[in-house]
Amino acid sequence: MEFVNLTPFAVQPFSGHDVKDREYHIVVMRVGYELVGVGETGLFKGRVLDREPVYLVMADEFHGEPNETSLKAISRPTNPDVTYWS
Repeated sequence: MEFVNLTPFAVQPFSGHDVKDREYHIVVMRVGYELVGVGETGLFKGRVLDREPVYLVMADEFHGEPNETSLKAISRPTNPDVTYWS
């Protein structure tokens, strides 16, 4: 199966298997939003960051030293037993 990403967003397709060993497909997409104030209302709305999309995290990112500070982004969005496909 071929996967074609027609969006400006970062994606990673995976294949996995259920408990009956049937293959299924997963697509992980990361979309960034910016909160924008709505006038003087104190309300905010989300604006999609599509001109400079955020990247998929392939390794855990920390706010400082690894394993000593909190995670900024986690790299394992799915089951670790999945297989990448393109």
